[in-house]
Amino acid sequence: MNKKKYLIILLLVLIVLIAYNTSNTVRTKEVTAFKKVLLNEVEYIIDVHFYFRRPSLNCNLTLSKEPSKEELKQIIEYFKNFCTLETINKIADDYWKSNIIREVCVRIEIGPQKNNKFDYILTSRYYKDSYGNEEDYYQTWIVEDSNFEKVNLE
Repeated sequence: MNKKKYLIILLLVLIVLIAYNTSNTVRTKEVTAFKKVLLNEVEYIIDVHFYFRRPSLNCNLTLSKEPSKEELKQIIEYFKNFCTLETINKIADDYWKSNIIREVCVRIEIGPQKNNKFDYILTSRYYKDSYGNEEDYYQTWIVEDSNFEKVNLE
């Protein structure tokens, strides 16, 4: 009887964890328009996929080649222009019924192999720090390589 009880508790915990960690593809008109801009204006971007996983908005970019520092800066500028409070708040309302998305994360993969190994990760946050003391509104972007080492774009 005890084994059955523990199994039921374990299954309930797993169900809760799975429900909390689900991701949803983001299909707002703003995201669709932004994807078109990226694919049409940035020749080395070959795929764009946005998804929402609490409390972050995520984007996977597939590039046809290794980006230069200038090209990484260009990608960041596109995302800075896209990540306005109005746009991000609309996504938060549509996908989480929340007033803020704490983080925007862009994962960059080089090549079409789709092996879920990312070459760069670009992140920006609503707050400047983990404590929520000062708003940044997604304007400061951090670039890390696949080893989570910060990349200097200067």
